[in-house]
Amino acid sequence: MASNYTENYGLCQWEATDQVLRTEFNEDNRKVDEALSKLNCRVYTTGYTGDDSASRTFTFPHKPVFVVIIGGECLMVAIRDYATANFLNNHTVHRNISVTWGENSISWACDTNYPIYSVNSSARTYQLLVLMEVA
Repeated sequence: MASNYTENYGLCQWEATDQVLRTEFNEDNRKVDEALSKLNCRVYTTGYTGDDSASRTFTFPHKPVFVVIIGGECLMVAIRDYATANFLNNHTVHRNISVTWGENSISWACDTNYPIYSVNSSARTYQLLVLMEVA
């Protein structure tokens, strides 16, 4: 039987001398499952290859609320309902990129001819990490 328990969910924390019981594992799994079911957020990941266009649109299974795009030497972060996203690269360039939010989508565009600022350089691979609201 566990000697200690975690502060937030009361999950078992066994000492080396504790006897580990299957029933404790099952109860911990039930607690974790219950806690996760109460979240109203889901994680979604995808990727794309840049094509040098000045804009890009993605549609997701649910409403996106936070989007991070990482690729090569750049990073873009967008937060739901803000009209701009922050762009950073390893040359310490910082730009605001225009963002449009749809019900289940995000579109962005850059006002420059440099595809790197559109997070869309040709043949470069990008990864998206998206937090989606799930009612």
